[in-house]
Amino acid sequence: MAINPLAQFSRLRLLVVCEPDEDGQSLLRHLQRSRAQVRHQWPAPDRIGENADVLFCEYGPGLGNRLAWMPGEAEAALIVLLPQNVRLDYHELHVACPNAVLSRPYQPHLIDAAMLLAFDQFAFFRRQKTRIARMEENARAMRDIEKAKQLIMRRNRINETEAFRVLRDMAMKKRVTVASLASKLVDTSDSLV
Repeated sequence: MAINPLAQFSRLRLLVVCEPDEDGQSLLRHLQRSRAQVRHQWPAPDRIGENADVLFCEYGPGLGNRLAWMPGEAEAALIVLLPQNVRLDYHELHVACPNAVLSRPYQPHLIDAAMLLAFDQFAFFRRQKTRIARMEENARAMRDIEKAKQLIMRRNRINETEAFRVLRDMAMKKRVTVASLASKLVDTSDSLV
């Protein structure tokens, strides 16, 4: 017995913005079998993709500008539904930045493949974005710690090792991290200048 790959998506909110023709109805029925929360909107609203984890959206002019997020800041996996026998504006498609595309007529195995690909790619993008944010936060903390050590070294006329020990001891007494204490010290010294 074949296992439905979409079963793992039962907790997701799917938004389908497509014409309710035969292909659109077929897509909706297939997605509803996943037991996910499936909403259908037609005609397409001015802002597309709010309150969704995965967005299935008809290709059309201005799609990238109608999405509910800024380019590169996607809040949902995007699957663009391509029309049959229509010339595509590839720049327009590029601006929308889809995670997958699906062309008519929609076939169940291709819907599943597009959904898996889009959601996996979107999840990877989110993990990378979180990792980058943590790295930036760590770099900012290291800069603040270095500046705080310099302040302590100048104020107490001690070397770098002793300055870090003073900073660490102060953080332990106040029960805060060295990074947060260093940030406060730097902010305070900047405001005095």
